[in-house]
Amino acid sequence: MNNKSIKNIFNSYPFRLILFLELTFILFRVLFVALVFLKDKSIEVIDIPYLFIYALRLDLAAISYIAALPILIWIIYQYSNWSLLLKIKNAFLIIILPLVAIILLANLVIYFAWGTLINARAVSFLSSPKEVIASLSSIQLILFIVFVIGLGIGINSIYRKTIQPKFSKPLRLNKHLILLWLPILPISIRGGIQQIPINESVCMFSKNENANLATVNPFWYLINSVYKAQNIDSKAYRFMEDAEAQKNRVELYNTSSDSTFTITTVSNPNIVTIILESWTADVIESLDGEKGVTPFFNSLEKEGLMFENIYAAGKRTDLMFPSLFSGFPAMPNISVIKYSDKSMHLPFITHAIKNKGYQTSFNYGGEVEFANMKSYLTQAKFDIILGKESFPVEQWTSKWGVYDEVLFDKSITTINKLKPPFYSAILTQSTHEPFSIPIANKFKGNSESIKFKNAAYYTDYCLKKFFEKAKKEKWYNNTIFILVADHGHILPRNNDYSSPAAFKIPLLIFGPALKDDFKNKRISNIGNQQDYAATIKSILNLEVELPLSNNLLNYNRNDFCYMNYDDGFVWKNNQSTFKISYSNKSVIPMINQPDSTSITNGKSFIQSAYNYFINL
Repeated sequence: MNNKSIKNIFNSYPFRLILFLELTFILFRVLFVALVFLKDKSIEVIDIPYLFIYALRLDLAAISYIAALPILIWIIYQYSNWSLLLKIKNAFLIIILPLVAIILLANLVIYFAWGTLINARAVSFLSSPKEVIASLSSIQLILFIVFVIGLGIGINSIYRKTIQPKFSKPLRLNKHLILLWLPILPISIRGGIQQIPINESVCMFSKNENANLATVNPFWYLINSVYKAQNIDSKAYRFMEDAEAQKNRVELYNTSSDSTFTITTVSNPNIVTIILESWTADVIESLDGEKGVTPFFNSLEKEGLMFENIYAAGKRTDLMFPSLFSGFPAMPNISVIKYSDKSMHLPFITHAIKNKGYQTSFNYGGEVEFANMKSYLTQAKFDIILGKESFPVEQWTSKWGVYDEVLFDKSITTINKLKPPFYSAILTQSTHEPFSIPIANKFKGNSESIKFKNAAYYTDYCLKKFFEKAKKEKWYNNTIFILVADHGHILPRNNDYSSPAAFKIPLLIFGPALKDDFKNKRISNIGNQQDYAATIKSILNLEVELPLSNNLLNYNRNDFCYMNYDDGFVWKNNQSTFKISYSNKSVIPMINQPDSTSITNGKSFIQSAYNYFINL
């Protein structure tokens, strides 16, 4: 084959299309790295050339998915010259090219919101577009729309000018050579002829997680995530034999030596749990957080029992529900409450609470159908489920529904309808993006961190007004209140997404029904958000099995916590903190070098928890 023939091959439509797509991926990878540098400069300069090299195999697999149909049409066109083929190919690319651009752009947005690449969980939120839009400020929404339209027009324009003319241009090659594309395409999609199809492990070259994430192709990652979500892999997250994992998990929980202490003055107190949207420990001064953000919460600590080392298992509100009410941790890459056929088989503390004669309510000022929340709450058998539709339309002044002050007022009215003893949960939302509040800002500035602090200050202000009103109610003196966050946040200190600081949350128990011995007390044991369920079980002496919840009031408990960030998990105990990547199963120390027992416990936990989910 002479140089002219080689030139003709590389000048042909398939190669031009492949090069065009690869340059698109490279452009967005450059943007990804640039934005990471602007945020925390965590990617080392020496890694940058390697991340582009290691990205090529997965990029090629993604390109083969996109280009397969146009190239197949091009092959047929070389033999038939049917004009209809041009229309089919053009219609396909008019849709797919802007879609690729939108996915790549959305990946940047999702990474800086969640710390993970675009995945099935993110796409699932598109079923509630109003709530997705509510997460963005008006400027962010306008900019996103402008970028989407601009990218769509730009990519299609470049394609029409540089690639499309090559489609119908006479081929200066032996036509039969182009048939080699027929085996090349499926091999490229598979990532080669090796025994196992390509996966993101081929991109894992660095100890820096952001560098590895920048290397993974977002389009391929999304396709793979959606496929896995639709076809749950019962063999995933396996590190050892199931029997060994289960044995380790049982020993880890140490439930046979429970020595719980009683903290309430009455045997069946009313319980009001206030779930604070995004309240990271970084806004709680006594937890080494920012000063002056939550002054009322700080004052409550003097009257209550404060848990100093509690961590959320996940990053989103939908992961909180099974954690708090079922004692079930966040699962990687899936939201349990979106699998109604499985979530219905979870244990529910609310069922056991109702069996004790309690009435129950769940109070929320937003769209309760969002992320399948209502289905789960219905399965939990709450007597009253309050959502945005329970409020007059004129009170829907927040992007998510009603502001926290309105929610708290309505919650007192709802609680007054319950016959004691009762259990009521209130979920706030004013500290959700875009952090808009109806009062003057406490802190000056317009950064996201300042907006977040102002939103937390507003919710703290609403808490104060709520308790001023609650103290006037007859039920108040027989009540304990539990304040806990639904999850942590990277703001206001711009923590790394997999950092324990981004998961750390407050947990405070206080109220007239709390024994004086436990007022102005602190417990430093390391615990998880899902340990709330076993703790409620202990307080109310409930009959319910909670195999994955670790009673915070048990003196003999083992201290540990698990934090899920989709691409891996963080494990923390009294000896060390480390994370384990799901893609290559590497162990990355964060605080101290973990011993083999700690590593085995972490692996056993996620394996047995995931098996529990599979078998629901």
